[in-house]
Amino acid sequence: MTDDARSVCAVMCFEPDPTEYERLLGDSRNSDFPIVKILPYLLSDVSGVATLYILNKPDNSSFLKPSLNFIERYGNNNWDLDYTLELSTETLDDVLSTVKDDINWGEFIKIDTQGSDSRILKGAEN
Repeated sequence: MTDDARSVCAVMCFEPDPTEYERLLGDSRNSDFPIVKILPYLLSDVSGVATLYILNKPDNSSFLKPSLNFIERYGNNNWDLDYTLELSTETLDDVLSTVKDDINWGEFIKIDTQGSDSRILKGAEN
């Protein structure tokens, strides 16, 4: 992203894993973006409860249970399950409707959720 665009962009991040959420809060203080908002929500297509599978490499954590066939086939231990969390889910529409500030959130969306991207977009119909 160019410096000109970065200077006017606001970034909203969602991180449901409490450990990663705290890490991101610290990292955001050194961001190149002028406005960064990090929220501890698990986004989905509906509000409810879901399991978040926390893997030994937190970047790979997901709604989706790790596939043992995939792990064995590729011999990759970055998808080994550490633990699970039962968390409340929120839709992107619901979260954005509760954020009360003067920023026009959602002009650009980048999603990297290890397979649940379509669920999140279904929860962002408005």
